[in-house]
Amino acid sequence: HVAASAGLRLRPGSLDPVFDAAVWDLTGLADAPVVMGEHRKILDFTAIANPLWRTVAREYLLARMAPQLPAVATLPGAFRTPLNPNTLWNELKHLALWLNFLTGVGVVSLDAVTQEHCDDYLARARRSTTDPSRTLSPAAIVPKVRIMQSLALYSEILSDRYRPGFRPWGGRSAD
Repeated sequence: HVAASAGLRLRPGSLDPVFDAAVWDLTGLADAPVVMGEHRKILDFTAIANPLWRTVAREYLLARMAPQLPAVATLPGAFRTPLNPNTLWNELKHLALWLNFLTGVGVVSLDAVTQEHCDDYLARARRSTTDPSRTLSPAAIVPKVRIMQSLALYSEILSDRYRPGFRPWGGRSAD
């Protein structure tokens, strides 16, 4: 169960979503931040076209929520602070955009991702979807880069992963 694994409290009578569910319904979170809207408590993995990458997204998000899990705690580059539940929805949104871009260009396994794929995605992602002539601010672009890089930190526990040693933009910071 997702909430139990992450150490999140649920209100009495709330269901704890199972890991393999297509949608994680976290509306029963007892300690959800006040600013966390109800829509942000629904994590819909079906937004990711490739079913294998839906699993990767679940693995990654659970690892970010529960860094104390033994498989995660031993990863040298893993984040040690649990991801705030309010951030989960954004992480999934950025994962879906990245993974669906890869699907759209014919990539079917993360081990086939190249720096060229990353550069092409960034070139598209830095443009406004409503006005393609407008470039987004660096603050809007950083999370898109960070999600690509973060997947590399969790390679050892993901069902599909980048090829060994590959990290988008090498050691450069997403910032």
